[in-house]
Amino acid sequence: MKKKKKHPRKLPKETEKRLIPVASPVTAALLAWLVFGLGHVYLGKRWKGVVLFGVLTFLYVFGMFYAKEIYLPVSGAHLTPLVETVNFVAFLPAGLYYLVSGLTFGLKGDLASPLYEIGWLMALSAALLNALAINDAWDIAWGKKG
Repeated sequence: MKKKKKHPRKLPKETEKRLIPVASPVTAALLAWLVFGLGHVYLGKRWKGVVLFGVLTFLYVFGMFYAKEIYLPVSGAHLTPLVETVNFVAFLPAGLYYLVSGLTFGLKGDLASPLYEIGWLMALSAALLNALAINDAWDIAWGKKG
């Protein structure tokens, strides 16, 4: 007489997983905001942090070298307060770099220079890419990514 093989019990599909942070997400995001890549180093992703630091610092520093400023307000223009606000929010993810460059490169940039806009875009790209790095550090800290 043959024994019937037992079929493995089917487990119910997982509903929502409860996420438990592997490290402090706030600390990781704050460190990633202050210095490019530092949040990833804090989370143990050293190589990723070093690459982020190198690439984003290169983009931001050379961008500031070429542009010599973040934004040149034009007095009397209607959109100046709006543009300054949008510029501030766009560069905010650069963190400590934004604060230091605001104090250091407070000089007026040469708008006629062919490298002015390229430098401004390089610095802005570094800031916006750091916003993605901050989000990545947040997700890693929550355990959503490995």
